[in-house]
Amino acid sequence: MVQLEDTLTAEQVFSDYAYFSSHSKGWLKHSENYAEMIINKLGLNQKSQVVEVGSNDGYLLQYFVRKGIPALGVEPATTVAKEAVGKGVPTIVKFFGKETSSELANQNKHADLIVGKNIIAHVPDLNDFVEGLKILLKPSGVITLEFHHLMKLMDNRQFDTISHERFSYFSFIVRSLMLKNFPPMEVL
Repeated sequence: MVQLEDTLTAEQVFSDYAYFSSHSKGWLKHSENYAEMIINKLGLNQKSQVVEVGSNDGYLLQYFVRKGIPALGVEPATTVAKEAVGKGVPTIVKFFGKETSSELANQNKHADLIVGKNIIAHVPDLNDFVEGLKILLKPSGVITLEFHHLMKLMDNRQFDTISHERFSYFSFIVRSLMLKNFPPMEVL
């Protein structure tokens, strides 16, 4: 795991966040393809619950909503969350962790699928984040996380992805240790 010494607080980063994922046609196509693949692989339907952590402007969850699959975004930035709601994607404006997961679990929002796309580097408290995943995930549920792999970042000299809004970068070994109490992992 690599961490930056100089970072902003999560509140500073997300209080007036201006990155809208839907502005990238390539990212939208990737998200649509992912949604189709995971819906089929897991057999998700109208009785399922999908939660995306760091859901931004609804770029991904819109594809689940269109298929009638209950979806919920958890997004700390009001600016992008408003866009998601405008697309018909239910979104709560909160940071994800134990507290938010407990609230959702108490509302019977346990997830069949929890998704985090390029969000884990933005997490300031990894232990709180992982505990939140444990609380919210159904026993038979699945978590998918996409993140910059540290080795690829270094090998491909992708230093432009390093910024003040990301708190850490992971190798697969660290990611595996971080999620060691979950069922076996599959790399998709």
